[in-house]
Amino acid sequence: MERLWKIIAGIMLVALVFFGTMLANVTSALADDMGPLSPDVFIRGRGLAVTDVYGPEECSNLCENDSECIAVNWFRPTSTCTELMAYFSAEVNPDYISALKPQGYSD
Repeated sequence: MERLWKIIAGIMLVALVFFGTMLANVTSALADDMGPLSPDVFIRGRGLAVTDVYGPEECSNLCENDSECIAVNWFRPTSTCTELMAYFSAEVNPDYISALKPQGYSD
């Protein structure tokens, strides 16, 4: 029985290291403007913007005249409006073929 607990503890330690590494990689990618996706592709621009507005009605009107705005979300507890923005540009090496994520895609 003691050996079983040691095996379970070892598996949990390996899982913790694995998921910790994944989280660190995702966080650094988000901090670096969601890129690079490959050595030859780099996306510029951030996906989310927090905007100062006075209420949910003003928040819902933000996307009407902004071509880069995909969606908005009003968060009542903190009274913040979060805007989901399209990527501003992508620099691609013309000799390299790549499938970029569509606008609004989030993982």
